[in-house]
Amino acid sequence: MCSKWFGLSDEGVEDAVTDSRAVTAFVGIDLGRERAPDATTLLQFRHLLEKHDLPRVLFETINRTLAAQGLMMREGTIADATIIAAPPSVKNEEKARDPEMHQTRKGNQWYFGMKAHIGVDAESGLVHTVVGTAANVADITQTGQVLHGEEKVVFLDAGYTGVEKREELKDREVEWVVAEKPSKIKQISEERPLGRLLRQRETLKARIRAKVEHPFHVIKNLFHFKKVRYKGLAKNTAQLHMLFARRGKSPPHPLQSPEYPGVTEAGGSREQSQGTGEERNTTRKPRAPNREPGRSLRRRRSGRRPEDCPRAAPHDPPDIVRASRSSRFRSLAS
Repeated sequence: MCSKWFGLSDEGVEDAVTDSRAVTAFVGIDLGRERAPDATTLLQFRHLLEKHDLPRVLFETINRTLAAQGLMMREGTIADATIIAAPPSVKNEEKARDPEMHQTRKGNQWYFGMKAHIGVDAESGLVHTVVGTAANVADITQTGQVLHGEEKVVFLDAGYTGVEKREELKDREVEWVVAEKPSKIKQISEERPLGRLLRQRETLKARIRAKVEHPFHVIKNLFHFKKVRYKGLAKNTAQLHMLFARRGKSPPHPLQSPEYPGVTEAGGSREQSQGTGEERNTTRKPRAPNREPGRSLRRRRSGRRPEDCPRAAPHDPPDIVRASRSSRFRSLAS
């Protein structure tokens, strides 16, 4: 989990477990009795998970647990997809790109990589389905895969226009709430009552669909999964299952967790005073603001007032300035 949450390689996890006491306590390893797992052991363990498709099993098990506790309503779904970039370079042994990754155009920009299609519970915002495909696969083609089958209403963006006409979705008794394309909205003037009503309706739709953007923010910005880490769709899809199993929340960094007695929530350390046993919080307090607006920059740096400096005041005549400078040089020479 440390590798997934903090974007560490196998060697990075090995170093973190060895060097950081907080990470060692978090993973439950006592270095005084056992050795830290090396990078090869972590690699073999990850391959074992991928071979038996255990990341998907773990993801589905967590979903069933949440549904049993009433945290996932399963009456509405928000579907969306995001592009995860892959290295486009051909400077490798095969002299070719990853054959399972493809390029696609979004607006006027071309991207090369894969797509992560997800289905999110409309009430709680929890991810219940994850599908990984190449980047050139259209979002609308994976609509049936990201639905769990029990929803009554589905919220989609403008890229899913015409989803109710697809052959595999005709028999579904659901309400399709699809956003209008921007080009159609621009055709109706905002000054007309119909135009204002149409824009208000699209705003309400967008507020509901905003829940699907939060998991993407967590995966890309907090878990640093903006680029694929492995070759092939299977390994990267397994990575997505492990990341989305975190339930869309920011990772609890071991160095800032209140579970560890050596560290406070604010980042300061707790030290035991000798003899008394009392805890002392050494968190650095913010510096008090300067409340003297007339204080000069030179005084703030040196701590001296302008009248204490040997340099003459700027309003003195030139001969006094030259005399003060010459006397200062003579005192330095002596």
